[in-house]
Amino acid sequence: MRKEGVVPYTLYGFPRAGSCIVELALAEIGADYEFKGVDLKTDAHRDAGVRGGQSAA
Repeated sequence: MRKEGVVPYTLYGFPRAGSCIVELALAEIGADYEFKGVDLKTDAHRDAGVRGGQSAA
């Protein structure tokens, strides 16, 4: 059961990093998703918010 206003999938991506395939697959099946761009050049992917709140090891 889905909560109102909650997007079930969050796709993090960066141009030419492979997220396009997943984005296309989600669109093909009509899934609700939110795309959030992540700048790999600035190590933004290491941010706790992107990693689900896990602390860095």
